Amino acid sequence: MTAVICTSDEQYYPLLRIMIKSIACNSPNVYVFVRLVNCDRSCEADLQQIYRNVEVMFDSKELCTKRKKLQRSGAPLQDEMFNVYKLCDNKDRFRGAKWLYSEKMAYCSNIKYNTINMLFDRDVENVLYMDADAIVRKPLDELIKLSSNYDISMFMETDKGICSGAVDPACIPTTDYYDRRDNTTWVEWHAGLFVVRNNNKMKRFFYELEQAITDPTELYDWEADQVLFNDQYQKVKSDITVYSLPRKFKDEQFSDSSVVWCGAGEHKFQTERFIEEQQIYA
Repeated sequence: MTAVICTSDEQYYPLLRIMIKSIACNSPNVYVFVRLVNCDRSCEADLQQIYRNVEVMFDSKELCTKRKKLQRSGAPLQDEMFNVYKLCDNKDRFRGAKWLYSEKMAYCSNIKYNTINMLFDRDVENVLYMDADAIVRKPLDELIKLSSNYDISMFMETDKGICSGAVDPACIPTTDYYDRRDNTTWVEWHAGLFVVRNNNKMKRFFYELEQAITDPTELYDWEADQVLFNDQYQKVKSDITVYSLPRKFKDEQFSDSSVVWCGAGEHKFQTERFIEEQQIYA
């Protein structure tokens, strides 16, 4: 069995409902496990009314919601780089991370490794993590089948361009994109969607990754999920297999042929093509 997992708080919940509805319509054979952070208990019945094969975990944690943390590189976060707030007429609509982010925002992003380990303990064969702002447009069967031959499957880029197919670890730079600063070589792991196999190597990989990210200096760091993922990969890269997914499984350019559209950064606020697709499932 493959488990699709995701995390949401009350602000992302409307986007989560759209994602769940898109799965119900276009890939209704998958099991979904949702971690809800500080959400109302009524959300469980609401989601199960949308899709019968969804399990909800409630995570209640005292988290600061004030945006007072600056990302480690000191650069603006994605939404600000694309001028979302200048282009969006509705000042009351939900906004993603800008220059500053909150503890809660970082926690919701980074707690996924704990969720993966929980599902590993249930002996699911594969775990497919997906950000809550994704839209599933076609069956996920092809993605699941393709990923079953590799330990980790994820869309990847380096300074030389988009990676393709099975990854040669010797070709992957050691520096993560978010730690690059003056480095001219880097790798970026697009951790908004990825698939991992449940085996002893991955259990050890994600156990150690979870241990690293639960340090408060990392758990509340917006970029820690990708930076620490790269750190862990560099330690064991000769022992694991990685496949760089085609863009159609994590498409931020919105091709008609793509399986999953992702609302990263500015897209969920200002790209009409993505907003129109959301309305199909709203």
